[in-house]
Amino acid sequence: MSLDQSLIFEIPSKTFIIGEYLAIGGTASMLLNTEPSFVVKITSDTRYGYHPDSPAGALRKNLGQTSVGYNFIDPHQGLGGFGRSTAEYLSVYLYDLYMNRGISEFSQPILGNLEDFILQYKQSSGGEYSPSGADLVAQVMGGLCWYDGMNFSAEKLAWPFPGYNIFVFHTGKKLATHEHLKDLRAKNFRELIPLLVASRTSLSQKNLKVFCQSLDLYYDALNDMGLSDRNIRERVMNLRKNPEILAAKGCGAMGIDTVLVIGESSNLDRIQQLCQNEDFQYITSLSQAHPGAILTRSI
Repeated sequence: MSLDQSLIFEIPSKTFIIGEYLAIGGTASMLLNTEPSFVVKITSDTRYGYHPDSPAGALRKNLGQTSVGYNFIDPHQGLGGFGRSTAEYLSVYLYDLYMNRGISEFSQPILGNLEDFILQYKQSSGGEYSPSGADLVAQVMGGLCWYDGMNFSAEKLAWPFPGYNIFVFHTGKKLATHEHLKDLRAKNFRELIPLLVASRTSLSQKNLKVFCQSLDLYYDALNDMGLSDRNIRERVMNLRKNPEILAAKGCGAMGIDTVLVIGESSNLDRIQQLCQNEDFQYITSLSQAHPGAILTRSI
């Protein structure tokens, strides 16, 4: 394979808004894709690469990319919770699309053939745990994304609540998601589906109250199933006591890595202070939405 060292890929950070755990079985989920983005620079130095046992490493080997190096820049410095693993995989996939098929606008060719895209990702993931691919699809689509894993369809959602925002904070903790999800085969998540549907419907109906309630109740239901970290849960409940906080939930596996908060955009300073009091670090928001994986060139 020839090498083009001028290529740079930008892949957004993702946050599960609602649908974590349900996504494992193919049920739909809603994710937010934002700045700061992961940046991947192509290099001839093959010491820059990915762990051979990772999905990215497996795909790289399968595609015969022996002369390609990936200089991966993580704006979160390994904090976790923003989709680093899928961003790694996506960089390998996108480089192959560009070099072998001349594709530089990725959204349509990938989203138009999602079933094959997800199947290849699951094959590269190997092992006992088969990931949903929801975060991977979201990082391609960008913005506020709804992904239906049963029908392999994705939709970019409009945010119908001007003056309000989704704020994302990091907890300072990190969970090995792949290891955690191996233990969930016996759990039944069907009771979560009505809350997921309510969140989607409330956007269409422009009902902020129901949207916020659905997120809170979803997180509460996961807690009842033993699927929320106790320490993070206590701090999230402290946030909910404040009138500036319209909704607050932990996101992703066990709700450990990140916490989302919904409130008025004009209350950002107050919301940041409340979250700082709980040792949560402000990272990003819906207003910093990213358009999805893109290819740029170095000068």
